[in-house]
Amino acid sequence: MAFALRPPDSLRSPAALTSSNPWERAASVALHAQAGDFAHAERLLEIIQVADDWHLRDCAVRIFALTAPSSILGRLAGVYEHADYDTRIEAYAATRLTGDLSLAVALARHLSKAPPGERDRVMDNVSDVLEADTDDLEFVESKLDDATYVRRVEETVGELRTRYGHEQFFLNGEPLGPAKAAEAIARLCAEEEPELRGGRIETLFSILEGMTGTPYVGCLDDNCEPVMPKISSVLNKLRQHQEFEKFELGKRYFFGHRVP
Repeated sequence: MAFALRPPDSLRSPAALTSSNPWERAASVALHAQAGDFAHAERLLEIIQVADDWHLRDCAVRIFALTAPSSILGRLAGVYEHADYDTRIEAYAATRLTGDLSLAVALARHLSKAPPGERDRVMDNVSDVLEADTDDLEFVESKLDDATYVRRVEETVGELRTRYGHEQFFLNGEPLGPAKAAEAIARLCAEEEPELRGGRIETLFSILEGMTGTPYVGCLDDNCEPVMPKISSVLNKLRQHQEFEKFELGKRYFFGHRVP
């Protein structure tokens, strides 16, 4: 969510939302959302479908996942069938950024349509929403047939909703929250080989930054390996400022604003 330079004020104007430049449109949607205006997330779907720039499509997928109101969030499932491989992979990964149980089910149902090389990606992201990060995972590299796999995902979703309620969003089988993301980052960094967990740490920081607005630039190097002093600095700053107390567990936020 970080900008290399301060965005011009013109990108915060209504006119930027209809700019002929798709990068300006995407940036404008993000800036409006940072200010608590989530009414424009739907504009990102067109960018995802028609933009020629793969990096722009990836950015649009992530911004949509973090800022789309619940009423349209399910449309991320349509991107699972995008013509471009990298965009599909980004959409699978964005499912865990949403914490949405209905999307976890939709992704599980997509398993039967996914090309063979993408099936493990699908299952990994379903698992990230529904299962604790342990060595004993039911939904990763599953040997179940596709129909049984979907049924077990639906049963697990039902159990989570019964236990926590229907209006909750999840990460690793628990209600989503920035404090939990920070705890998970700290735990992964304390492992014997944290450099092997860079991808997981990056995902958690994406959630943390999206919810709080605190950038994590510099927390991972060019090889996606954790930079411990920078990570400690970012997490300690959040704790010292008592940022986590502002968030209700299991709800979606973007830059401190509750996503409807």
